[in-house]
Amino acid sequence: EKKKKTLNIMSSVEKKEAAIAEAQQKIEERKAKVKNLLGSDALGALKASLEDPPKVSDLDTKRKSAEVVGEVLYKNTDKDDIEKLINGLNTKEQDILMQYLYRSMEAAHIITNNDWKQYNSAILFRWHATLLSIAGVGSIVRTISNKKSA
Repeated sequence: EKKKKTLNIMSSVEKKEAAIAEAQQKIEERKAKVKNLLGSDALGALKASLEDPPKVSDLDTKRKSAEVVGEVLYKNTDKDDIEKLINGLNTKEQDILMQYLYRSMEAAHIITNNDWKQYNSAILFRWHATLLSIAGVGSIVRTISNKKSA
């Protein structure tokens, strides 16, 4: 009986590791898609960055996913551009963006690496204020109550 429980635990750990590996593979695919769109289609890049957020609890995986979204956020810092981009998102995409904004504001290291501009909370707050004015408080409520956040 004890050996059977040990096997179940091992398979659970293996399942978790497989889910993390799959999520990280999807992030790499999303990153490549976003990179291809960034110069020519900012809205397409933003939508692509928000696709299929990882549903794993691994913080490194969530950080990598936030970096993909951040690539778009930091390339589009003008208030008018931000407003135009957010208006191009549907409600679900706006909620996912809100999740990433909160995750990014929570810890600067999530969205900074050697390839990025210096962490700039002002840009995140600009995105947040614009998103809030368009999506409303409901987006914040849905984000806070979402147990499986991005």
